[in-house]
Amino acid sequence: MFPAAKYVSFVVRLWCDDQEQPSDHWYSEVEHVQSGERWQFDSPTQSLHFVAQMAARLDVPVTPAPMTVCP
Repeated sequence: MFPAAKYVSFVVRLWCDDQEQPSDHWYSEVEHVQSGERWQFDSPTQSLHFVAQMAARLDVPVTPAPMTVCP
């Protein structure tokens, strides 16, 4: 999918569209910075899973850290 590299960047964007969904519905987008490819998701959780899958394909060790939710 991506050429072998020692540095890979992803930008994760999150937004809420109050006009079409209840205010607690968030969308997300992941952009691979080096290629410009973008993927859109219906939730932030889906985008984080996607980034973890991309890291696994690149043999990047992924160690989950405890998550905290900000008020």
